[in-house]
Amino acid sequence: MQIRSATINDFDAIFSIVNECKADMKSRGLEQWPSHHPSKETILKGINSGNHFVILENNQIVGGVLLNHSPDEQYKLVKWEITDTNPLIVHRLAISPKHQGKGIAQELMKYAEELAKKDGSKSIRLDTYSTNKASNKFYQKLGYKHAGTIKMLQYMPGEYNCYEKKV
Repeated sequence: MQIRSATINDFDAIFSIVNECKADMKSRGLEQWPSHHPSKETILKGINSGNHFVILENNQIVGGVLLNHSPDEQYKLVKWEITDTNPLIVHRLAISPKHQGKGIAQELMKYAEELAKKDGSKSIRLDTYSTNKASNKFYQKLGYKHAGTIKMLQYMPGEYNCYEKKV
């Protein structure tokens, strides 16, 4: 597997995977991402900033993630255990449903941890919708510690669990 920065040429594949993930989650009764998020503009912004990464299997994009140092505003409400003025934030980890269960998401998270160390971050922070049991379990299995809950009403009415891990 290969991980690299996304380019504008990857946009269609990334957007398609995001929509596949939305449909898959919805079919399982999960509403992690509303219909308006992530938007085409949001994904393009991540690509153009150089912060969106893709993972390829046999030269085909099978997933992606946005990694930056820009937390959602609500992160200020969380009592993070690890003091870090520049944590790496994980946004929108998405693996094509056809390729889930192969360790691809773990590879992207391992990459995120390496990038965080390289950037001088002391921690990685992220959030996932509280009702997404699989996602919550995934991050806990990777050693992420629950740091609190927040609401992001611009996306969904429920709570998001926030996690952090020292790198």
